Amino acid sequence: MKCDCGKCYVGQTGRTIECRIKEHERHTRNGHHNLSAIAEHAFNNPNHKILFNEVEVLAKTEKYIPRIIKEAVEIKKT
Repeated sequence: MKCDCGKCYVGQTGRTIECRIKEHERHTRNGHHNLSAIAEHAFNNPNHKILFNEVEVLAKTEKYIPRIIKEAVEIKKT
């Protein structure tokens, strides 16, 4: 998930990506910046625009441990 400032968020979820995006959008809209890193960034940078419609799935796996490892690798790459 990206912001128009050039920063990006990498996260993992066992749910659908659509569900997770909606959660981030809801937290951002409702000012719940303690529940989402995306919402926190938007709160701290009110002139930034989160590009919720430009989300990219980097990898898929159903198992939790491989998902956490893939997330860590992707975070390190960014």
